[in-house]
Amino acid sequence: EKEIKDFLAAFAGARDKWMKKDRRWFYLHTELQTLYTWEPLPAGNLYIFDRVNDVLHPVWMSAQPEVNAHVWTFVPLPPQTGTAEQAAAAARSSEVPVLLLHMMKEPEGQASAAQSGVIQSSGNTLPGRIDAFLKKWEIHPNVMDRMRALSVDQKEYVLRKFNPQSTGASQALANFIKVLKQNEARTEIKPDKMIRVDACGGVIGKLTPDLSHHEDMEDLHMQVASEDGRFYIADNSTACGGPSKTFVKAADDDLWEAVSAEWCQLLNKDTIRLGD
Repeated sequence: EKEIKDFLAAFAGARDKWMKKDRRWFYLHTELQTLYTWEPLPAGNLYIFDRVNDVLHPVWMSAQPEVNAHVWTFVPLPPQTGTAEQAAAAARSSEVPVLLLHMMKEPEGQASAAQSGVIQSSGNTLPGRIDAFLKKWEIHPNVMDRMRALSVDQKEYVLRKFNPQSTGASQALANFIKVLKQNEARTEIKPDKMIRVDACGGVIGKLTPDLSHHEDMEDLHMQVASEDGRFYIADNSTACGGPSKTFVKAADDDLWEAVSAEWCQLLNKDTIRLGD
């Protein structure tokens, strides 16, 4: 019993939450008295610590996301320590479906949305969307190169906002990109971080380190699941008999719809609001 107490005390900062130490992250599940260790992306592997033999055993590997996928139903998703570009690159090279949840900070004057933690799903088809975008507007090859040279965040912004009202789309896009770069600090919606969810799914909430500062979220707020290459979300509050605290709206719609405990399919560029 003393050994267990000493063990729990040694990782007190990781009790039911992720804690970073050196290059790894640690999560101490107090109910199970189990220590999990996360090896950040691009490796993306989860280990369980065997305190008897003082060794790490692999529990979940990003290369085989279907094996032991149930672990993410009681361990919150770990922090994404790579950049948005690295996460998107990993998603593009993945052999299995990957969901990228792109956390956004809303403009000034919309603090309630920012406090709720607004997330936008950018999916794993960015190169294809860019190709379709460039073909639709018949963009000149030189301007195509400028578009493809943008960061992931900038590309997403262009795809959302660019809509020329007249002919000459290539010149309009060149000017749009120029202004975007000059005023990037003042873009309407500023991207914050990217959360990667693999095909095994997971639980997202305040216990997810990147979302820990959102006070009106639940610890285990929303479940994410994947089937046949599609991603689905469900609200945990309604599963416990309370009102929904998860809302979703389509990219071309202003209406927020409450998400229940029943699975709701996510479409590309849907926006999710977590919180009241």
